[in-house]
Amino acid sequence: MKQTKNEIHNDSYGSILRIPSFCVLLVGRLISGAGQILFSMATMWYILQLTESALAAALIPMLPYFIYAFLGIPLATISDRLPKKQLLIWTDILRACVACILALLFMSGQMVPLHIYAANLLIAILGFLFNPATQTVIPAILPNPSKQLAPANALLNSSSKTIELLGYAIGGILVALISTQSILFIYALTFLVSSLSIVFIHIPVTKVVKQKGISGFMRDSMQGITFLFSRKILACCIIFGAIINFAGAPLHIFTPIFANMVLHAGPQGYGLLQSAFAAGSIVGSLLSGKYAKRLSLARWFLISYLISGASLLLMPMFPNLYIAIACS
Repeated sequence: MKQTKNEIHNDSYGSILRIPSFCVLLVGRLISGAGQILFSMATMWYILQLTESALAAALIPMLPYFIYAFLGIPLATISDRLPKKQLLIWTDILRACVACILALLFMSGQMVPLHIYAANLLIAILGFLFNPATQTVIPAILPNPSKQLAPANALLNSSSKTIELLGYAIGGILVALISTQSILFIYALTFLVSSLSIVFIHIPVTKVVKQKGISGFMRDSMQGITFLFSRKILACCIIFGAIINFAGAPLHIFTPIFANMVLHAGPQGYGLLQSAFAAGSIVGSLLSGKYAKRLSLARWFLISYLISGASLLLMPMFPNLYIAIACS
């Protein structure tokens, strides 16, 4: 049935889901997101079992933080300068290739931890090229971005969290039941499906005004920072977001170690803890979205810090899987 103009410009979730290009992008993102969860769990758990070193396992989730800290802005600038459709397709294909090479090394018995670190590093770099391009593409494929961008982003975020909720729970079981190379091939397949889905999306070509040379590249990189910090609310959110990410990074890094060495719950326990994090993110997003205007931003930050701090104190004080899930 042909949509009317009013229906297309409607900002309801239902109308967003009737946009073919957005639906294809959404499905591709969800499939690749599920594969990313499997990849992270499998490689981290393999390193932990192989080396029995908490530090060696912690290096895997730390790599994206290092990339973001030192290369996040240059990679975002590079992403902004390249054609978006080709960039999305090729970053997905390259990530699939990295996973296949890693799986073949597993099968041949030539795998060493350095290969896993290198693969995670490459995949993190490709991810930081892919994500800014996706954020640029979303408003480009919406008929009325001024009204539809917010619900479209909400659908993407809530769907991603739902995939995390299910993915970590199922991933913990899969890591325990099937071989690491099989998980790597599944991961590669998810990104091939994602790249194929992008082929069928019509993405308008936008002309990017870019300054030439290394100095021009540096000026382009600094423009985004200047814009963000010229607005007090954005600057406040960025600073607090950085604090939260910095403080919360060890939590994600040591979750598998806590599940394995303290709770003795194995990969299934790790999956359940990560699923609990995702479930909490969904509930928190819904609550903050509904009651956002009832409290100031400062009070929301205070409440979140108090609840998070209390939960983190309870987890080591009472090392029990069910208590840890509730605190997560």
